[in-house]
Amino acid sequence: MCPELWQVSTLLISGFPVYDERMGIVLTLIIVGIVLLILGIAVKAAMFLLWIGIILLVVGAIMWIMRSVRSRT
Repeated sequence: MCPELWQVSTLLISGFPVYDERMGIVLTLIIVGIVLLILGIAVKAAMFLLWIGIILLVVGAIMWIMRSVRSRT
């Protein structure tokens, strides 16, 4: 609810901050930015681990193929 004009002037004179509706938007944007930053870092880490997993899978497949070829000879 919007305070009356005399309440705003009293708050301004007394030195207490007046709640501004735009402040909620700014705080929301800051929180969303922090969450996106954390998710961005997590996704980069997940992509790195995904590539490591793919490399280990390929190396394991190559070793399995080599072992099965070697056991036939």
